[in-house]
Amino acid sequence: MIEISGWIILVQLISFLVLMAVLTKFLFVPLSRFIESRKEKIGSTLSLIKEEEFRIARMEDEAGQRLKRIEEEGSLIIEKAKKQAEEEGRMIINKAVKEARDETSIVIEDAKIEIEKAKQDALIYISDISCAIAEKLIKKEIDEKKHDELFLEFANSISKKEVLD
Repeated sequence: MIEISGWIILVQLISFLVLMAVLTKFLFVPLSRFIESRKEKIGSTLSLIKEEEFRIARMEDEAGQRLKRIEEEGSLIIEKAKKQAEEEGRMIINKAVKEARDETSIVIEDAKIEIEKAKQDALIYISDISCAIAEKLIKKEIDEKKHDELFLEFANSISKKEVLD
């Protein structure tokens, strides 16, 4: 049979304790330190990640606010540009209307002058025809002085008729 002696148990116990001391000193302690440092690194990394997430969320909020502000400013600029364009359009239209009225009044004045000139030319022509008819009827030549007198008399009679009409 197998004999169990006290010395073997004692040697086994001492061997086991020595093994445990060596393992503790060279394996368990460094492994514990490594695991602790790893936990600390992971913890610091997680805290950095949380800080970065918070910073990113804050930056997203700021970017959203900035975008909203930019959109509002853009809307204001567009609205201002529309109003300015409308005002410039009204000014251009008003200027064009004024120029058209000025041109119209100039054309009307020119037309009145031309009408008066045409009336004078017609009176002279009618006077010349009347004198020619009268000359042929009378069969004598009318001198220039007599011609002017007849013309003035005829022009006055036509002017009086126009006034009466």
